[in-house]
Amino acid sequence: MLRLFVSLVLLLAVNCGCAHASTKQTAAQAPAAEGFNHPKILAGLTTVSVFVAKPDSWLSSHGVVAANLRSEAVKKLKAAGLKIEPEPASKLLADGDVSTPPVPMVYVKIKSTPEPAGSYAAYSAILTLVDTATTKRGRHDVMVSIWDQNEVGIVKATMNGEIDRAVGFLVDSFLRDYEKANAKPAK
Repeated sequence: MLRLFVSLVLLLAVNCGCAHASTKQTAAQAPAAEGFNHPKILAGLTTVSVFVAKPDSWLSSHGVVAANLRSEAVKKLKAAGLKIEPEPASKLLADGDVSTPPVPMVYVKIKSTPEPAGSYAAYSAILTLVDTATTKRGRHDVMVSIWDQNEVGIVKATMNGEIDRAVGFLVDSFLRDYEKANAKPAK
């Protein structure tokens, strides 16, 4: 049963093109952006808020903590030159406030599906940059995803930082596109 579970998840990961862990691919080696994820969408970005959703109960019970993931993401984003909006501005979603964020929001969500014995779980992680847009119909301000990437994989109950590395990979992928979009022209 476990072998079938692992095989199905790996098949899904390979087919969706988001299995960096199985291919040892770094963010810099990832394929070029396509579709809506064009790096130019990140041009001129200077400030973001960062929100990491509370992990589900299986991940939480195995040591995954949203605050730790957020802290690591913030370090990488700051090192790349982005300003980070103070944490209270990032709590819009946690507080149930669905109004538009004051600055674009880096939103991270991690979910798991454990196998019946709970020794392993398939996980999915997504990093989305959420910004405000105005609809043409009705002129309503709405929150929309303007850049996203996901990651899937398998983790043992003794994770040893695998989820942290997956989220780190997503942040690195985001920063790769951010740096492309905001590169200074060669002199």
